[in-house]
Order: sequence, then structure tokens, then C-alpha cells
Amino acid sequence: MYRIDNLFLENVHCISCIFLYVRASGFKMLNTLSSYNFQNKYSAIRSVHVQNIALQNQNNLCQIITDSFLQGVLFEACLDDKPGLVTSKNNGSHQDMSIITFMSGAVALSPAFYELSYIATEHRDDIKLLLPKLREIGIKYDNRLLSFTGGVNTHRGTLFINGLLSALVGYISSGFSIESDLYDFNSINFLNKLSNNLKDLTRGIIETELITPSKLNLPIKTYGERLYREYGVTGIRGEVENGLPSLFNHALPTLEKSLSSGMSLSESMLSSLFSIMSVLDDTTVYRRGGHAGSVYVKSISNDILDAGILTVKGKKLIEEFKSEAKKRNLSPGGSADILSATIATYFLMKRTFAVEIK
Repeated sequence: MYRIDNLFLENVHCISCIFLYVRASGFKMLNTLSSYNFQNKYSAIRSVHVQNIALQNQNNLCQIITDSFLQGVLFEACLDDKPGLVTSKNNGSHQDMSIITFMSGAVALSPAFYELSYIATEHRDDIKLLLPKLREIGIKYDNRLLSFTGGVNTHRGTLFINGLLSALVGYISSGFSIESDLYDFNSINFLNKLSNNLKDLTRGIIETELITPSKLNLPIKTYGERLYREYGVTGIRGEVENGLPSLFNHALPTLEKSLSSGMSLSESMLSSLFSIMSVLDDTTVYRRGGHAGSVYVKSISNDILDAGILTVKGKKLIEEFKSEAKKRNLSPGGSADILSATIATYFLMKRTFAVEIK
């Protein structure tokens, strides 16, 4: 049931007063009311109420999206046993950030997911025309992020991936009926739409931002461009233009399967993380460890998945990975960003977790 807003109550009160006055005067005003076109007045009031319901639905939708993606950011940050990454117990391979820095970054980003999803719900043009609007908002929140963390990049990748996905969830959902506040995110159809819309939204980004600048030998502006020219990896740009296969084909199925098998939430998220690291060309790994670092991360992640994270061999491999990541200064930050988006997508689909949160 929807809450009846104040404007609607005021309009109902107005109508009630008119009817009482008519009755008190022996219906002498009946013809006057008729000339006033009461039906038009009622239609206008009903239109206002419907618009208010639509606005309330839009706000509810954007809040659901925001809650889901913020939960993804926080759950990823607090997960332990992540090789090379910041956790609640240690800073991994990082000297410039901690769990406190990550919490500050999460606070900075939280309004972004609402704003990005809200503007996307109102977009009715070609989906490609949505990207410039999202970039403008993204730049604003990138500056906000750095101001909250003292200039430390804790969540730029998260802002990019989760920002695009939160906007696309809003875009896809904008056609839902205003008569219902139940959004059907828990379906293969929805996931396919999300992945395909991401491809459409970002089509040409590799050509425009990596291939063409490289051919023209333009000045390098980002680490992504530098790593493309050095190693030929397309990084997160390649991921999004291909519809985030690491999330939809690997991380999300692994998370669902792990939860269904009886693993705890933390264990399931950790399995999901290793499934991402086993396939992703993580530019954060390339930046710190080059091609050899990437080969190592993928190889040992596959070994851990084959062994199972709860087996003696699997646990031993995880400890080895954590030690080696610190020694080599490796940090699979891109994989962590996609894990955050995976957790958010799962929560968006289910609205809860199938196991106790601990």
C-alpha cells in the first residue's frame, strides 16, 4: 500500500468541504458546480496523485539501488583473507590506506548511486546519450571521494563499475508500472538486460579511449592507457564493453552456488573473489606486477578454486597467496571492485542473503 501524501489529503479535504457546502444550501450550488466542471477538477487531482505515486516509486527504486550498491562496497571492504587487499585486519599491500580510509570512501560514494540511478530513470533518449550525463556526475563524485580520503584512491574503480550498473538498473526499471513498488530483479531476463545495456552504453569506449590515442601516439592520461600501450590489456574498459563477463559469467554464479552449498556469506564472497581473479586482466595487478604478476594471480586463484577454499590445501594456498602478494606488492584492486558489484547485484536480486550475515 502507498502512503497517502499531504497534497492528496488536502485535495480530498477541499472536495469534502465543497460537498458539505452544497448539502447545507439545499444543493442550490449544483448548477454552479456543474459549470465549474467538477469532473475536470477531480481528474486534475487524480493526476496529481498519480504523479506523486510515480515520484514515490521512483524514489523507492533509487533507494533500493543505492542500498544494494552501498552494501556491496561495505561488504567487500570488510571481507578478510583477500590477498594484497585492505581488510578489517590488515592493509594488504597498501601503505597509503586502511579500513578507515575505505569507510570514508564509502561515505563519499553513497549519494552517487542514488543520483546516477535517478537521472537514468528519467532518460528517454538513445542509451549512448546517457553516458555523458553519467560522466559528469562521476567526475563530481571522484573529486568528492578524494576530498574524503585525503587524496587516496580507494574506490575509483568501484565508482566506475557500480556507478554504471546503478544507473542501468534505474534505466531498465524506468518502464515498470507505477502501480507496483515490486521490481523483478531476480530473473535471468533482468541480468541479460543489464549486461546487454552495459554493452550498448559503453560501445566504442575501447576504440575511443585506448586504440585511437595509441595509434595517434597522443599523450597518456591514465594508467589504463599506459598499460594498454605496454601490455595490450583493455582492463575495465574491455570488461564493461563486453558486458562484464567476469561478473555475470563467473562471480555471480560462484556466489550463488557457494551460498546454496552451505558456505557462510564470507566464504561465499571469498570464493566469488577468487573466481574473478582467475579470469580478470586486472590493471591494478599489471601496474604493480606486470604481466608476470597477472599470470601468477590467475594461476594461484584457479588452484585455490580447484582445491576449494575450505580444504586444507585450499587454505594453505590462500596463505601462500597472501604472503606472495605482500612480497611482490600485488593488489587485485580491479577484482575487488567487481566483487563489490557482484555483492550488490546479488542483494538487488534477492533483497537479502540466503545465510546469516556474519
